[in-house]
Amino acid sequence: MSRGGVSFVSQGDSSVVGAVLHDNQVANGYLRTVGPAPAPVCHSGDGFSAPTGTGGDENVAVFGGAEVAYHMIGTQTILAPVPGNGRLVMGLDETLADGVEYLFGRGLVAADNPMATVAGGPGQGKLVSLAVNLGTVANSGECAVGFRKAEAFNALIDSYTDFAVLNVQAGVINIETNLNAGGTVTVDTGLTMVDGVTRTLEARLYINGGVRFFVDGVLVGPSNFVFDAGDEILPIQHWLQVTGGSSMEWERAEVGSLWHARKDPFIQRA
Repeated sequence: MSRGGVSFVSQGDSSVVGAVLHDNQVANGYLRTVGPAPAPVCHSGDGFSAPTGTGGDENVAVFGGAEVAYHMIGTQTILAPVPGNGRLVMGLDETLADGVEYLFGRGLVAADNPMATVAGGPGQGKLVSLAVNLGTVANSGECAVGFRKAEAFNALIDSYTDFAVLNVQAGVINIETNLNAGGTVTVDTGLTMVDGVTRTLEARLYINGGVRFFVDGVLVGPSNFVFDAGDEILPIQHWLQVTGGSSMEWERAEVGSLWHARKDPFIQRA
């Protein structure tokens, strides 16, 4: 089904372009937005109150039926994403030390979150792909797109024990990983972002727990990171501003199974 600029696959619906339903597929775990999609319906984590902006608060954005939890970093006065500039304005306040983490789906347990998965378990690979536009790349401390292990929200991505992301830091596109709290490993892809120019940051998680990274559809960096078997893995974007403020906007977003996205659906491991 399609609502405005948001395409959302519901169970039993094969009408969405780019979506392929499959036997035993949980089809309501796929979200695709294009352009200035209508603003999502947003509420606080209690399910009915207005969003709140204190650091650590959890709110929920509902895109045509697909839930995206978002946690506030710093103190936010802009409490929800809005359309703007032909895109979705997702960065909220453009202020030093403020940010937000988007958790696609809702819930830290894969059984309760159709956009999450269990590394090495049954099921299918996952995708998180965001066409991101940054107004001032020098002020991007963390614009991380990828996956992390399910654990309590943290305002600093490096404080998570396990993650694998593409991370735009002051305009440099890095691969950052951490396995079992062993420390963040940073690899420079040699690619950059510039002010006001959209680039697509994409991470693919395979059923063995391995991760591959793509920028504008091109494979980048090493593919040797593998989450531990049994880890509950969540697709995220983590945004934090440094030095000053910057806009952060989505021109396009696609999150869900590799099968629905028609990207590497038959590859079992990275």
